[in-house]
Amino acid sequence: MAVLLNPIGVEVGLRYVIVGPDGTRAVFNDTTDPDFVGFLDGEDGVTGLERAGVRSSVDSLPEADGQIHGAFRYEGLSFTLKGIIPPDASNGGSWVERQAKLLRATAAMRADARLFWTPTSAPPVQVSFRQAQPTRITKRRPKACLVTGIAERHVVESQALQSSTLEPGAVTAGGLASPLTSPFASNASSVGAFTVTTDGHAEAWPIVTFTGPITNPSLENRTLGPALRFIYTLGAGETLVVDTDPRRRTIRLNSQANRYSALDWTSSTWWPLLPGANALLLGAASFSAGSSVAVQWRDAWG
Repeated sequence: MAVLLNPIGVEVGLRYVIVGPDGTRAVFNDTTDPDFVGFLDGEDGVTGLERAGVRSSVDSLPEADGQIHGAFRYEGLSFTLKGIIPPDASNGGSWVERQAKLLRATAAMRADARLFWTPTSAPPVQVSFRQAQPTRITKRRPKACLVTGIAERHVVESQALQSSTLEPGAVTAGGLASPLTSPFASNASSVGAFTVTTDGHAEAWPIVTFTGPITNPSLENRTLGPALRFIYTLGAGETLVVDTDPRRRTIRLNSQANRYSALDWTSSTWWPLLPGANALLLGAASFSAGSSVAVQWRDAWG
């Protein structure tokens, strides 16, 4: 798929689906869906999904014109859905049942709800969000509704979770494997290279999973330069799951036990996947048949 320049836009007539933290669904613009709740309304039925707001660091120049710009960053992605809840009792139930579905689906306070849609000429996308304000339902029948949400990330992400895996095979690489945990790690020999290509136009923070048997694994993004290196030995079938997202950044053994201390801080830098092709290099002190590294990500636009 070619890199898409802007798959988000403002499109009121599309089918939008909200799935709440408890699994409750609320569907706009699709009367055939059993969880249909209403229609998005007019020119301002959808706002905010095209791009997040900006926060800036600016200093004035007291004795000169203009100002000095520091870092400019995106805020979380804020959006609104404005619609009407029809009073008929066709698919989705009565207006009372539709209202209840919408309120439950958007009750995202301590856990995320998700908003799904498919823009024209673009892959299906989603945002995970919390309610920025309580969902408002007003007026006589047909009822008017207003949903306001805010996502942690400043981007819209693909619904599909992309994945690429390298299985180096049953050979032994060079380097020194030690049974002792030490702040001084030996240089890992390169085991194999592969390319990960993202189809969005914003950076994507991957989840990296090393599977044993492998000792002192590392993964370098040669397109950017930095690498993630670990001082740890994984047995056959064991996994080290690394979530690089700056909102989490966890390292877990078999997706459960915390192994944050396995990261070699002296030679590691957290890195994202850039839009387009990313050349990755797997390294290890030693490995055997059954070992692998898997990279998972969601394409992002924003």
